[in-house]
Amino acid sequence: KMGGSITVDSEEGKGSEFIVDLVCRCSDVKRPSGSISDQQVSSEEQMPDFTGKRVYGLMTHEGSGLGASQRDLARFCPGAAIGKGIAVFGSEVLRTPDSAETKIRDWLAGLEL
Repeated sequence: KMGGSITVDSEEGKGSEFIVDLVCRCSDVKRPSGSISDQQVSSEEQMPDFTGKRVYGLMTHEGSGLGASQRDLARFCPGAAIGKGIAVFGSEVLRTPDSAETKIRDWLAGLEL
């Protein structure tokens, strides 16, 4: 209903990459310099209505944890309730995918979905 897509690229023994694309107007959001995309977004694009929706961040990292992702989710998903995210070491996902999967499953089980 909000537009966008979810795709997965998985290779046995190497891990999986989940890509979630949301369609949103970002022209009103100030991005820090050096952010992923500094290109202009047309103000005619409509911002999805996140009111009443919950957004959870699942991030891989190599030492920064969730970093600023919780704050960034709140900025890019106005009106959404930002739930407790999880950060998993990317190297752990590659070395011990079962361990990473257990952590993610435990995290999901603790969420009020």
